[in-house]
Amino acid sequence: MNLFYKLNNVYIKKQNILILLLFFLLIFFNSWSHKIQAKPTINIITNYYNVRGNTVKEIAQNMTKNSPIIYQRKKYHAYTSWNVRWYFYWYQYPNYCQITSVTTTVNVKYTLPKLVNYHSLSSAIKQKWDKYYKALINHEEGHKNFGVNSAYKIEQA
Repeated sequence: MNLFYKLNNVYIKKQNILILLLFFLLIFFNSWSHKIQAKPTINIITNYYNVRGNTVKEIAQNMTKNSPIIYQRKKYHAYTSWNVRWYFYWYQYPNYCQITSVTTTVNVKYTLPKLVNYHSLSSAIKQKWDKYYKALINHEEGHKNFGVNSAYKIEQA
C-alpha cells in the first residue's frame, strides 16, 4: 500500500493531503456562513425643561410642577424614548438569497430637568443635586440601552 503521493517530485503523505483538504474546506464553508455585523448608529436628542429652587424641597416641587412628562395622570422627572430602524441588504443567487449587510439606527430622545440656578446654590445643595442627577441619568441610560441592545440583536440575527 502506497502511503505517499508524488507531486512535482515531492513526496507528500496521504494523511497530510487529507488534513490540508479538510482545512481548506473548513475555511471555504466558514467564509460562506460568516455573519455580517456592524455597530448600530445611535442618534441622541435631549430636551430640557427648566427647574429652579434654593432648597431640595423647592427644587423637587418645581420639577413636579414644570415637568412636561405625564403618564397615567402622574408626573415624572425624566423620560427616555427610543426606536430602532433596520435595513437589510442582500444578494440574489439563482436558487437563494443571502443577506450581505445589515444596518441599524437607534433614535433616542431624552427629556430631562435643567436646574437653571445651579451656580447660585450652596455647595451642599449642589452636591445633593449632582448625586440625584447622576442617578437619574444612569436610570434613563438603562432605558436607552434597551433600544441599543435590541439593535445589536437584530444585527446578530
